[in-house]
Amino acid sequence: MERVRKRGGAAMLPRPIRPRCRPAAIHARAPPTLESPVKAARRLLLPILAVAACAAAPAPAAVREHASATRATSPLRIDGVLDEPDWQRAEPITGFRALFAHEGEVPAESTIVKVIVEEHRIVFGFWCQATRPPRASVTSRDQITDGDHIALHIDTDGDGQRAYIFAVNPYGVQLDGILTDEPDFKWDAVWEGEARRLPGAWTAEIASASWYAAPRNRQ
Repeated sequence: MERVRKRGGAAMLPRPIRPRCRPAAIHARAPPTLESPVKAARRLLLPILAVAACAAAPAPAAVREHASATRATSPLRIDGVLDEPDWQRAEPITGFRALFAHEGEVPAESTIVKVIVEEHRIVFGFWCQATRPPRASVTSRDQITDGDHIALHIDTDGDGQRAYIFAVNPYGVQLDGILTDEPDFKWDAVWEGEARRLPGAWTAEIASASWYAAPRNRQ
């Protein structure tokens, strides 16, 4: 998951994911009736979470960091507004760090992420601090990388080699693709994403079908 700011704050751009880095994964806590999406949530990749353990020298297997997903009690409306009661219940994911320019430093503007698991999909909610008007506009689909946007990378195999990209800018313009060595934005998926601009912040919701987060069958 990445947040991209073009002036100030953290500049986080898509980069290949390397298996030597052990990124954070989402773990959902839900009853057996939601077994499929819960298993799916356990495969989610948050490749820019600062607490991802990357050791420069050979060492024992690093501890994989985890975050919690919350089971939905009612259907969520994907409108970019985090106003349903379940968003209040969901555990926040914080502590993000810059990747480039000032790697490892605390960004000038903070980001909060929450995850909710429904019966057939996984929903991500984002709160992005904005001390200035976001540098973004209404543009064509997949053409938002030159401005502010929030992006999610879902690694279905958990091996750091391939990830699905879902992104949205403050105006709700969507981007999707596949990330291997380089991002490929020719791939299009069926998903929902919306955003809402607020005073001093903007919020977004991304909802993807649970199969995107389920491990692919290996032959």
